[in-house]
Amino acid sequence: MKEIVHFELEASKSLYNRYLILNYLFPNQLYLENESSANDVIVMQKALDFIGKNTSGTIDIEHCGTAMRFLTALLCTEKDKEFILTGSERMKQRPISILVDALRSLGAKISYENREGFPPIRIIGSEFTSNSVEIEGSVSSQYSTSMLLIGSSLPNGLCIDIKNKLTSKPYVDMTIQLMKSIGIEVHSHENRIEVKHKNKISSHKIYVESDWSSASYIYQLQTLFPEKEFVISHFTSESWQGDKRVSEIYKDFFGVETHFEQDYIHLKFNKNFQKKIIQIDVEDCPDLAQTIAVTALIHKIPIEITGLQTLTIKETNRIVALQNELTKCNAEVTCTSDSLSIKSFGEIPSNISIETYNDHRMAMAFAPLEFLFQAKIQDKKVVHKSYPNFWNDFQKAIS
Repeated sequence: MKEIVHFELEASKSLYNRYLILNYLFPNQLYLENESSANDVIVMQKALDFIGKNTSGTIDIEHCGTAMRFLTALLCTEKDKEFILTGSERMKQRPISILVDALRSLGAKISYENREGFPPIRIIGSEFTSNSVEIEGSVSSQYSTSMLLIGSSLPNGLCIDIKNKLTSKPYVDMTIQLMKSIGIEVHSHENRIEVKHKNKISSHKIYVESDWSSASYIYQLQTLFPEKEFVISHFTSESWQGDKRVSEIYKDFFGVETHFEQDYIHLKFNKNFQKKIIQIDVEDCPDLAQTIAVTALIHKIPIEITGLQTLTIKETNRIVALQNELTKCNAEVTCTSDSLSIKSFGEIPSNISIETYNDHRMAMAFAPLEFLFQAKIQDKKVVHKSYPNFWNDFQKAIS
């Protein structure tokens, strides 16, 4: 009989932070279960508490890009309040002009404290003078999402026209489904989203689904232990999360089958799986890129990943970071501004040092090298951003 290992993953930080914004706009109506202790969620909750109790001040969202974008839009609606929104040194290098320009076109009062186009920013809450906005969609879906979330709180609602192809579209679709589920009227057709004004919502008890992005690291570990089966709570086959695609990717390219059973998934390795060259576009699920790339490295499967254009403005430039660390592992890596490929593989050295670049996903994606090749993962605590219990679950998997 195969050994079955059970994992309890916390709530998706992507879902949780959206619910936190909506619960601020419609106070004390959303009762969330399956809590998240991810630092991104803690930072968001702390910021919202501060905004609710103060009329001015400085809000430091550290490394949390979601908080920077969502709070930028939210603070614009906090009439007669004035806040400076800032973050880590890396956050000050991550552009925000697309969102700022769109909000300014609505009548928002935002100014840059230092460098034009980048945090920190000063926001004075005011009434919008328009309820229609156009925003670039090809850089980050969070720009559109941030305005989508505040739309129902505006007196005339909000109409959002998205220019060009929307990247990471499942995250916007997830937000729309989430809002509809609590009674907010949202209409979406092609590149236009209309949010209707809502005075109040009825109370909802919500069990927040676990994080599919975090589950990707368990999928990766499953490929190393075909003699085991991993069970992960709490997931459903009807998930709104775009990173649910990990179940398809790991079945097609790495032989891990996903069985949905009640509110959990049961992973099993297909013993008849045959390796094949991987060509994959992850534009709709870019947070899976690092996990997929390192899994291909470990199993020496040539791979070409496209749709990576958003990775350059993440916690680090993830394309460059991946290229640096994969090259240390004697892989032949070629990159462009939106793609990465590994054509050939040498032997992975023992005891190499893997830099994580203040990026939680670098640490977790490369973690199997610690077990397989005694690699030294630097700044291991960085995983607290999204998956605080990762190293405990990692030990559970490899034991």
